[in-house]
Amino acid sequence: MGKGGSVMILLVWTVYRNRRIKDDAQTHDHYEAFESLSEAKERYDELINFDDTRSASICSIIESTDYDLKEVEE
Repeated sequence: MGKGGSVMILLVWTVYRNRRIKDDAQTHDHYEAFESLSEAKERYDELINFDDTRSASICSIIESTDYDLKEVEE
């Protein structure tokens, strides 16, 4: 969602390009926007169980040119 939407939470994660060779130089970053913290946590719980996930974080948007800020919905 872009400007004008109600997105407030970002889930960001990094995966290994090859799950058999876990090389930090061979990773790919991803992000997904959510309207509620509970939705982000649900997706986070899925991601941390994948073998190729190197890291994952749930982030609050502090300031942005892309998202309107509002209170976090639980």
